[in-house]
Amino acid sequence: DRGRLVAEEQHGGLIPKLVIDDARLAGLIQMLEAEIATPGFVSAMMIEGLTRAIASILVQINQDKLTHEAERIYLPAWKLRRVDDYIEANLDRNIRLGDLAALTGLSVFHFSRVFKRATGSTPYHYVFERRIAYSCKLLAAGDLDMVNVAGACGFANQSHFTSAFTKAMGISPGRYRRNLRFSH
Repeated sequence: DRGRLVAEEQHGGLIPKLVIDDARLAGLIQMLEAEIATPGFVSAMMIEGLTRAIASILVQINQDKLTHEAERIYLPAWKLRRVDDYIEANLDRNIRLGDLAALTGLSVFHFSRVFKRATGSTPYHYVFERRIAYSCKLLAAGDLDMVNVAGACGFANQSHFTSAFTKAMGISPGRYRRNLRFSH
């Protein structure tokens, strides 16, 4: 098979047994092994260049594999409900991407991709939207002051809440609440 390299582990050999299907990678590894075995005038520079080229190919191969795997994985409705329930129950807390991924049994990488595919939104934006929606309910109820609304919705402080709410809604939380009072 063209491009297939099998480097047998030899007594004192530098490269362990590898099976490589990428012709570019196989060629670079052969060049690296030759340079290590018989260093030339610019050996250090050559070795650095070859290792960078090898790393670049390996990263791309790994990325392609992860992307392909992520395209086969989907988020079933029951797992999405589990994530949504967790988010709703923890809006007042710091919700971490790793926690959401763990609820689905997926890696953070795979979870982020399938969550966006299932909801049309990144996990960050989804949580942010849920926080803003919940803050609207709390503001409409009128029972809590702004500091407590901010805390109940997971914002660091009232200033952070006011800034985020205003950016999302186009109106400050105080004005939003006043407008609700005058509309009833």
